[in-house]
Amino acid sequence: MVAAVALAGSVAIPEGYPADLLWEFRRGSLLVQAALWGSLAAGFALSGGREAERAG
Repeated sequence: MVAAVALAGSVAIPEGYPADLLWEFRRGSLLVQAALWGSLAAGFALSGGREAERAG
């Protein structure tokens, strides 16, 4: 909460920064996060399914 109040007046994006470059970075970041979490979820689902077959 203190950080939110302290940083409320700061500008994270400098004046004149290209909006399309920022958008490409954000989109790329989202795609990387989706790939990371999707592959982790798939890996855990596959390993959990195999373990359930062994146990059951």
